[in-house]
Amino acid sequence: MDETVKIDGGEARASWRARELFASLPAADAGERRSAVVRVDYGDDPVAVKVFPGGSDKARRSWEVARAMEARGVPTPLPIAWFDRPEASYFLCAWLDEISSFNRQLLHLLHHEFQYDKILNLMDVVALEVRRMHDAGIRHGDMGNQNIVCRRTGDESWGDVGFIDLNRGRVRDELSLDDRAFDCSRLTLPSRLRKNFLSMYWRDRYREGERPPKEFMQRLRHYKRRFDFHSRTRKYRHPIREWKKARRPATRPRYPNPKDYWVWDERTHQAIGVLMKKDRVGLMPIWPMVKTGAIAAAKLLPARSRFQELQKEQFQKPVEMAGGIGMTITPDPKTIERERRYLDGLGAKLPVLIRFYHHADEAEWKFRADLARSLHDDGYPVAAALVQSRKAVTDPASWQAFLRFVMDEIGDVLTEVEIGHAINRLKWGLWSPEEYVELLKPWPALKAQHPHVRLLGPAVNDFEFHYLASALAQVPKSIRIDATSLHLYVDRRGAPENRQKVLGGAYDALDKFTWARALGNEVVISEVNWPLKDPGHYMPEFNPYFWKGNRALDTTVSEEEYGWYMVRYYLLALASGMVKRVYWWHLASPLFGLVDTTADGWRARPAYAMLQELLRQVGDARFVAREGGDGYVLRFEKPDGSTVRVSWQNDEQHGAPTYEPCR
Repeated sequence: MDETVKIDGGEARASWRARELFASLPAADAGERRSAVVRVDYGDDPVAVKVFPGGSDKARRSWEVARAMEARGVPTPLPIAWFDRPEASYFLCAWLDEISSFNRQLLHLLHHEFQYDKILNLMDVVALEVRRMHDAGIRHGDMGNQNIVCRRTGDESWGDVGFIDLNRGRVRDELSLDDRAFDCSRLTLPSRLRKNFLSMYWRDRYREGERPPKEFMQRLRHYKRRFDFHSRTRKYRHPIREWKKARRPATRPRYPNPKDYWVWDERTHQAIGVLMKKDRVGLMPIWPMVKTGAIAAAKLLPARSRFQELQKEQFQKPVEMAGGIGMTITPDPKTIERERRYLDGLGAKLPVLIRFYHHADEAEWKFRADLARSLHDDGYPVAAALVQSRKAVTDPASWQAFLRFVMDEIGDVLTEVEIGHAINRLKWGLWSPEEYVELLKPWPALKAQHPHVRLLGPAVNDFEFHYLASALAQVPKSIRIDATSLHLYVDRRGAPENRQKVLGGAYDALDKFTWARALGNEVVISEVNWPLKDPGHYMPEFNPYFWKGNRALDTTVSEEEYGWYMVRYYLLALASGMVKRVYWWHLASPLFGLVDTTADGWRARPAYAMLQELLRQVGDARFVAREGGDGYVLRFEKPDGSTVRVSWQNDEQHGAPTYEPCR
């Protein structure tokens, strides 16, 4: 029979001589019960042959579903024919070269590229085609990741999505929510990525501010539990087959252990958690949690006495402001010259913190190392934050090589090194304080080579001081942490003077600084900011998935408030004597930078000018006293002998700090 064959969007006339093709089909292996796909080169065009051993109507069903998909505009390799033999049935379709499965593409990203944007882009094109298939009345019936094919069309783009293995498919006039839920339950995705996928699948509802239908979610959870149970019990239902499979060497990548997922989001410069809270809690190791709680209970009570003593010392001693105001930069080879101009434009040689990411390649490390040396040569004190990935734990040799590279390159110019990053946040790759201690083990040898470099840690995020106390207590005595570093956020939707109810008390920024001193020694804040309103695609405290048309979430503060709070945070932390240095995160950023980088022409936010004024007025001054009056009134003495009074109140009318000369 003559047929028009469509392959890769083109058309070619091919004569399919049924008898000759039938005679050339591969025979099914004796005793084999599982289907297989083979390529048969017949004429100019290769043919994919799905062999169903044992004789069945699976080939016929594959043919019927494929023809229905073709008729309804659902992508699938062109169906050609189906044949039956007593020992097997055969389904024939066009062979597509250079095509891969959704499964392989996703595994490659999770194991090698782990970029959140790329994973979202891949899922988005797949979710769109799944929705189109369902809207066309086709239920796949076995829609695992391996049965969705696609082609990578660019570094961050995919296309040519199609569906294969159709023998369990059903063709209906319209699919029920149950049908849709059944198909979607077969997808293998970490729980938060599954949530992203469903928001893409139901994009029309999200666009209107609605959620997926309740019945759909209920049926999805039911089928997911059933399918998970089916997968877990496979070794009991097919013990010999699973035993043989376990003994064979792995030839294909597998999904990571749930604790080892690690994904990076370049837009927000942070790791992204791909598991929902319930799944994370279920994976938490019990003993480290118990140990953390026990150590914290033993440490926090005596620390409370120290806290009360330190409260009496706030603003009571002179403090040199020089070197206290630091800045973090996130260098990019394409924009570093522009960022350097804004850094220089602040008018002072601020301490600069540069983050080095373990997951990046050596070329990126080298670029940042060269920048660090350049900044040092220009008079900037330079520190490095060495940020782990999950691989730092699963492959300690790679972490040691990373630390050696950085220290060999720039150890002679660094003032401080922070090892570890947000160690109490699972998305950053650490599941216990013990794993943090493992990251520190290479340090003594490096310290011996660079004795002048101070070690900062453990970089606990937010006011979780029970975790801070436990982490500090578990660091071996052979490793000296010179200063306690924190990512100390206070109230991301309000002023640093606001009190938050935490751990049975109400604490403002000053209280939290004091608690940090009480638990450790010298304190360095290595990350803090206030995210701005209308973030668009940039949302640090949420798992960001914003597709076109989705509503942006309203968050936090205006640009003016951001500047007020930033300056007041610096003044409270440093003048109180509780904090040695604050590194602002960070100079240039779409969401929380002093400079807005969303437009081609960067724009200095009001906070940039406010920091310039703070540096001009008190950047090299000495704090001498806190005076009475409403709100805060702080007096500073400049190197030339003049004095300046800085005052503010925590309200909208008087929130901006004011400077006035005084006698």
